[in-house]
Amino acid sequence: MNSVIKKTIGALGILCLMSISIVAQIQKGGITGKIYDKVSSEPLIGVTVLIQGTTTGAITDFDGNFVIEDIVPGNYELVCKYVGYADNLISGIEVEEGKKLDLFIELEEKALTLEEGNEIVVVARKTTNNENALMAIRSKEVGLSDPMSAQRLKELNVGDAAQSLKYTPGGSVVDGKFVYMRGLGDRYTNTQLNGSNMPSNDPYRNSFQLDLIPAFMIENLNTQKNYSPDLPGNFSGGNININTKSYPDEFYAKVGFGVKYNDATTFNNGFLTHEGGKYDWLGFGDESRDIPELMQEEAIQDQLTGNYEYKVFKDSELAALADKATKSFNNNMSVSKKTAPINHSINFTTGNVGKLFGKRIGFNAGVKFNRSFTHKANLISNTYQPLAPGGSKLPILNQFTAQESNESPELGGVFDLNYLPFRNHEFKFSMLYNHTADKTTSFYQGQNLASAGMDELIQSRAFKFKERAFLSTQIGGEHNLENLNNIRINWLLNAVSLKQDEPDSRFFANKATVAGGDTSEYRLELNEIDRPAHYFRYLEDDKVEGKIDITIPLLGMKSNRIKIGANYFKKNRSFEEDQFVYTRSGVPAEQGGGRLYSGDPDDFFAADNLGVTTDTVFNGEQYNILGVYASYQTEDKHSYSGFDQVAASYAMVEYSLTPNIEISTGVRLEESNIFVKPTRVDSWKIVDDFVEHVNVKELYLLPSFVGRYGLNNKTNIRAAYSRTIAKPNMRELAPFPSFDFLGGGYRYIGGLEQMNITKINNFDLRFEHYPSSGELLAVSAFMKDFRDPIAKRFSTPSDPREITWENIDKGMVLGTEVEIRKSLGFLGGFAENFEVTTNFSYIMSEIYDEATVNDEDINKQTVDKKPFQGQSPYLFNFILGYKNRDLGLSSNINFNVSGDRLAIVGFKSMPDIYESAFPLLNFSLSKEINNIFTVSLSADNLLNSAYKRTQTLGDDEYIISSYKVGRSYGLSVSFNLDRGE
Repeated sequence: MNSVIKKTIGALGILCLMSISIVAQIQKGGITGKIYDKVSSEPLIGVTVLIQGTTTGAITDFDGNFVIEDIVPGNYELVCKYVGYADNLISGIEVEEGKKLDLFIELEEKALTLEEGNEIVVVARKTTNNENALMAIRSKEVGLSDPMSAQRLKELNVGDAAQSLKYTPGGSVVDGKFVYMRGLGDRYTNTQLNGSNMPSNDPYRNSFQLDLIPAFMIENLNTQKNYSPDLPGNFSGGNININTKSYPDEFYAKVGFGVKYNDATTFNNGFLTHEGGKYDWLGFGDESRDIPELMQEEAIQDQLTGNYEYKVFKDSELAALADKATKSFNNNMSVSKKTAPINHSINFTTGNVGKLFGKRIGFNAGVKFNRSFTHKANLISNTYQPLAPGGSKLPILNQFTAQESNESPELGGVFDLNYLPFRNHEFKFSMLYNHTADKTTSFYQGQNLASAGMDELIQSRAFKFKERAFLSTQIGGEHNLENLNNIRINWLLNAVSLKQDEPDSRFFANKATVAGGDTSEYRLELNEIDRPAHYFRYLEDDKVEGKIDITIPLLGMKSNRIKIGANYFKKNRSFEEDQFVYTRSGVPAEQGGGRLYSGDPDDFFAADNLGVTTDTVFNGEQYNILGVYASYQTEDKHSYSGFDQVAASYAMVEYSLTPNIEISTGVRLEESNIFVKPTRVDSWKIVDDFVEHVNVKELYLLPSFVGRYGLNNKTNIRAAYSRTIAKPNMRELAPFPSFDFLGGGYRYIGGLEQMNITKINNFDLRFEHYPSSGELLAVSAFMKDFRDPIAKRFSTPSDPREITWENIDKGMVLGTEVEIRKSLGFLGGFAENFEVTTNFSYIMSEIYDEATVNDEDINKQTVDKKPFQGQSPYLFNFILGYKNRDLGLSSNINFNVSGDRLAIVGFKSMPDIYESAFPLLNFSLSKEINNIFTVSLSADNLLNSAYKRTQTLGDDEYIISSYKVGRSYGLSVSFNLDRGE
C-alpha cells in the first residue's frame, strides 16, 4: 500500500517537472491541424505546411498532424504542398496570443481535380467538432465502424468507457462494467487499448471491465462491427478499440471536483457496513484482512483440519494452538450502520508538448479518485423448486427480503508519452493503472419453505471486500520507410497485470423462531444452514503480448495496400481459495449452550466463548473443552492455475477497384490453447473419473471480406462476411464448485463436460447517407450463425441453485440497426443548436438445445428452441442535445433501454431466468465560464426502474430478484489551471 502511494507521488512529481521544463516554449500563439485525403479521409504523412511568404512551417506526422509554434499574433495565410496533390492556400487565419488555432484540412489529388500548377483557395475551418472529423473518416472507410470522440464523451457527461458505449448503436451495458454489443453477451465483444488486447480479471466473465477506463484519458474509441484479419478472432458482436490521448496542442492543466446525491442512499443512516481495514475508504485491504500469519503455515492447517475438538481433550499443546488460532481472526460478524456520505470525486490532468534534443515530444497524464455508495433497501431474493410432474406452479424454495449496501472507492492514473526523434519514426509509451474495490454488507431474512414452517426464519449476514486492479504498460512504434515505397511498420509490446482479491469474506447465518410477531429464540442448526466462515480468494492474471503490422502500398489509389502481420498473446492465471469455518462445541448453558444463542453474533464470538472455554481436571487428568473454534476446511481442488495462449499471423489486401468501389479481404491463421490444472491436488474428480488437467487447443482459419460501394460522395453501401470464434474461459473449464453468497447464493460448477470453441459465420449489410457535416442516416442488417455456442445454465433439472457452462448445439442471430444523427436547424433559427442522435436495433435469435429435447416431457409449455443467451430482442438509444458555443453551454437528455435478455438457460422442469428491461433516463447540463472553469449538472436514472430477474411459467411471473438503486443528482466543477490569465 505505502509503495503504491510513494510511486504515485513520485510519478506526479516527475510530471510536474516535465511540465515546468517545457511550458516556457508555449507563450506565443500557434497553429495546429490535421490533414486528410478528401476522397479517402486517410491522414496524409509528410505534407509541407508553410506560412505564406515565409519559411516557417511544419510537416505532418503519421496521423496527419502538424504544429507551428511561436507565431506572433496576427492574420496569416497557409499553403499546403504534397506530391500528387493540388496546393491548398488557406486564408482567414487569425492567431491570438497564448492560443493555438486548430484546423481541419483536406487535400485533393491533381488527377481528380485541377490542372498542374493550379491551387485551391479555401477559408480556414477551425476543428471545433472532432466528432465531425471522425464521421468524415468513417464515411470513407471500407469497414463497418461506429467511432466516438473525446468531445462526444464530454457532451454525454460520462465517467468511463462503459457508460459511453450505452450510446453506441447496438450497445448495452450490464452491471455497469460489461458491454453487450448487438445484444450479444460479453463473451462476443473484444476490447483493445491502443490496439492491444485487454483480458478480463473477473473469472466469471470473458470481456474486459470497461468501467476501469476513465473518460478523461480517452482520445477516441471505435467499435468495429465487421471482423478483419488484423484483429483478434474472438469476437462477433464487435471489437472496441480505445485510443488514449497522444500529443496535446499545448500545455494544459485541469482539476475537477464532483459530488453526487442519491435519493436512496445519500445521508441514509441505515447504510450497512462492517468492521474492516484502515484503508477500506481508499479501496485497499490492509493486513487485518489477510489470513492470520499462524494459519498460513501448512503444518498448522494440517493440525487444525475438520472437527478436531476430541483431539484436544488430553492434548494441551493442540488446545493452546486451537485457542490462539481461533482468536487470531477478525471475528466481528455483526452488521453495523452508518450515515452514507455524498458520492464524491476529484481528478487532475495535465499535458504538454515541446522539444527534446530538438525533436517533438508530448505527454498526457492524469489521476482520479472517486468514492460512491449504493444502498438497496428492499431487495427481494427468491428461489423456486423444479416443477413437479403434473404441476402448474413453481413451488418456492427460499423467500428472502434483504438490505444490501456497497461502498466503491476507485483510484486510477494514466501517463502517455510520444516522441518523434526522427522524421517518420515515432515512439509511444503508455502506462495505465486503475484500482477499484467493493465493500459490500448484506443482511438477508426469510424462509426456507421446503424445510421450515411459517414461524421459522433464516437470517444471513455477508461481508465482502473485493479489490480489482490492473496495470497496463505499452511501448510501441510507427515507422514510415520513405525510401521503400512508404512501407509502414507498426509494432507494439504490452504487459498487463490484473488482480482480483477477495480477502476475508465473512458469513454468518442462523435460524429464528417467531411467535406472536416476536422472535423467541435463535439457533444454529448446522444441518440446515452453513456454519459461520471466512473465505479468502486471490486471482492474478499476467498477460504479455507482442504484435507487428506491416503495410505495403500498392500502385494506383492511395488506399491500395497489402497488410501482413503477426500477433502473440499469453495470459497466465493463478487462483487460490482458502476457507476457515467455525464449529460450536462446549459453550456454557448460561451463554446459550447447545445450538441456542442470543441472536447477536458478537455474543456468539465473545472472548469467553472462543477457543478453550474450560480447563478441567478429572481423575487427575486435565481435559480441555473447546467452545467456538476455527478449523481449516479448504477444498484443495478449488485452487487452480492455467494459461490462455494465442499465436496468429494474417495477410490482407485493401484495394480500390474504382474510385467508388473498395474491397478489403484476407485471412487469419490463429491457434488457441487454453490449459487449466489444479494446483493443490494431482487431479480433479468428476463423478467417477479423475482429470489431471483440462485442455482446449485448436488451429483455425478465419477469412474475411468487406466491400464499400459509394453511390455518391454522401452515400455508401457496405457488405461483409467473416468467420470468427468465441472461447470458454479458464474458470468455465475448471471443474470445481464455488459458492456466491450474494446474488442468490448460486453454486458455479465448471468443467462438467469437454467444451468446444464456438465457430461463428457473420454476414453484414449497411446503407449509409451523410446529408451534411456531422449528420448521418445508417441502416444495417446482420446475421450470425453459431456452432457450439456456450451457455450458462442450470447444471441439472432438479437443482435450482447449481449453475454450469456448456456448449449448446447451434444458434442463430438475425437483426437490423437504424442510426440517425440530425441537426434540427431545418425547423428554424430557434432549433439550430439542437441535434438528435438515435439508434434502434431489433434482433431475432434462436438456440437449439438437444439436451432439452431429450428431457422428460414434464412441461409442455417449454419448447426446445429459445432466444440466444444474453440476447436482447431490441435496443433503443435516444439523445437530444443542445450546443451553443458562443455561450459555452451544452445539454443532453439521454434515454436508453434494452429488452429482456435470457440470463440462465433452464430445463423443461426449471424455466429460464430472464433479466428484465431496464429503462434509463439521464439529463446533463454544462456551462463553460470565461474559458477558466466549467460547471456541470446531472440527473441520472430519473425513472428509477427496478432491476429484476424473473422466471415465467404460463401466464405467471416469478421474481428471482428485484431492487432499486434510486435517482442521482450531480454537480461537478472543473478548472483550467492554465487559463488563469
